[in-house]
Amino acid sequence: MSERKLITAAQNGDTVAMEKLYSATFNSLFKYIRFKVPSAEIAEDIVSEAYTRAFEKINSFKKRSSFKTFVYAIAKNLLIDFYRERKPLPLEEQIVAIADDKSRGLSREQSELLAKSLKEMSALEREIVELRYMYGFSVRETAQAVGKSISNVKVISHRVIKNSRRKLDKYEQ
Repeated sequence: MSERKLITAAQNGDTVAMEKLYSATFNSLFKYIRFKVPSAEIAEDIVSEAYTRAFEKINSFKKRSSFKTFVYAIAKNLLIDFYRERKPLPLEEQIVAIADDKSRGLSREQSELLAKSLKEMSALEREIVELRYMYGFSVRETAQAVGKSISNVKVISHRVIKNSRRKLDKYEQ
């Protein structure tokens, strides 16, 4: 069943359709939120609340974007609320803390290099890199999430990859 049909079914109260939408988007959303908060428990709380709100508001969803983009926008707002209530860790500390979580598969050296590279990017570049390469968003979904055109997202992605490759080459020499 296509996503549009699943959304329509969910709007009509079909819990099986809701479960399928949840299953199709949960992993990438959880990874996105987990990367941005200090613990898996906080990530679980935010993701749970995002899905609760998404399904409460499913009837107002206009199908101009994917469900993934819809639930991501809700989660992003919840994340903003979370950090309004507390002071976030600096980006470098977040990356190093994530590397210490063995399930991430990054060495401390790799995480420090990633942290340095991400720190040098603009907020928009970081968001695009995270969505595209860490959370598996398509170019279209990324463009919708950041409010830019598809071609703009492609250009920014290309530029970031080119600059990162250049920095990595210098580091390895």
